Amino acid sequence: MAPTGAPTLIMDPTFLKQLVRAVRASMSNTTSPVTPSSIDHAVALVWLVKKMREMGCEPFLGEQDAEVARRWIRKVEITLIQVEVPEELRMDCVTRLISDSAQT
Repeated sequence: MAPTGAPTLIMDPTFLKQLVRAVRASMSNTTSPVTPSSIDHAVALVWLVKKMREMGCEPFLGEQDAEVARRWIRKVEITLIQVEVPEELRMDCVTRLISDSAQT
């Protein structure tokens, strides 16, 4: 079956860069090594973003229509509350839902 919908997190270039940095750091053991807490953070982030997408949060692609942006923000705000995303993970979750021209 061909994939449909939003790209998976593993296809996100920003996520991949962070993952490569973490692997390099743990291999070289010279810069901030990967710790159990950083792994837990990444796992929690992936799980929470997956839940948000399951609840209908689509990526924001940078549409110029203010009403589209307003509806997207409201949907994300409601979903953050419904999924009970901890305050310290909310920004990371939301940035995972921004793609294309919206990232710039």
